[in-house]
Amino acid sequence: MNDIFPENTVGFVTGRDSLTIGFEPLELWNRLYQFSRMDTELARQAFELGKDSRDWKVVNAQNDIKTSGPQKGLIKNVAYRPLDYRFTYYTGNSRGLYSSPQNAIMQHMLKENIGLAVGRQGQVVGDEHLWNLAIITNNIVDFNLFYRGGELLFPLYLYPSADDKKKKTGLQSMILFEPEPEYDTAGKKPNIALKIFGMLEIAYKRKPTPEQILYYCYAVLYSNTYREKYAEFLKIDFPRIPFTSDYKLFLQLAELGEGLAQLHLLKAKTLNKPIVKYKGNGEDLIEKPRYDEDNTRVFINDKKHFDGITPEAWNYHIGGYQVLEKYLKDRKGRQMTDPATYCKIASAIAATIEIQKKLVRLFEKVEENIID
Repeated sequence: MNDIFPENTVGFVTGRDSLTIGFEPLELWNRLYQFSRMDTELARQAFELGKDSRDWKVVNAQNDIKTSGPQKGLIKNVAYRPLDYRFTYYTGNSRGLYSSPQNAIMQHMLKENIGLAVGRQGQVVGDEHLWNLAIITNNIVDFNLFYRGGELLFPLYLYPSADDKKKKTGLQSMILFEPEPEYDTAGKKPNIALKIFGMLEIAYKRKPTPEQILYYCYAVLYSNTYREKYAEFLKIDFPRIPFTSDYKLFLQLAELGEGLAQLHLLKAKTLNKPIVKYKGNGEDLIEKPRYDEDNTRVFINDKKHFDGITPEAWNYHIGGYQVLEKYLKDRKGRQMTDPATYCKIASAIAATIEIQKKLVRLFEKVEENIID
């Protein structure tokens, strides 16, 4: 992955998730606005923040918020857990509200972009599950996006920063250095090594788009055949992507990878009519989530449930987490304010399983003709 997407980073570390991450933007705004205006020691007690550390101090967090405005435009979506997007207040400053925001790379995800979050420590998924440490995102990502954390985020595009504009020197024209991709008219350049473009252009007699390359990689990472064959390697290292020399096969995988991406970003048109439905009468309080396998239902309390969730979908794991169960457990004691999103997530997982079935035979063909 590093050879394909050179610029990458681990997820951000807030230092105090209970303060800096919210389920709803207004809820988060009100909390941080109040926090920033309180006496430092009173804020520490009121929000149960504990002792200061080297990288996170209450007074520095308060000053970071006040210095930044505060302004509601800094409330951003964050990929907090697989298929679980929440909200945060992101200034990009280290040792402020965040202990380590990883802004050098995360800044690119604050603009129009997509990226792959991929884990290295595959053993965290356990022996009972195949490797599943990969998810696409169009937002900044938390360090603990996956179980036990430590994923790397590979953005597809890079945007120029103020520092980049200052660095325009004669070095780029020296033959000792590999030329860098140029920024396009939209002000971005692909975060893909030129040698990858060159290798594929020679093999295919045409240049694939950055999106096609990323979607191809995503399809490979979601191939159960790939996950089974390289299971031992994936326990200890980042995945390596084998590129097929067959251009038509490359396009087939890229198309399926794009389908997976649209599902996992919850943007697929099919999700506008999800196969999972929210039913029942009564309160929407998430009390004690439980799965009824016989009737393919997930209950959030005695009277309200989601209908049409197969055992395969309920038990589906991404990033070491059982996605549908984790989503509800994290919201236990809260109101189910957005059942439509849960219906989409469950439907997206069901569709993912179907695409993975198609990938079985296709990846076998990839192995027959790999670019050296």
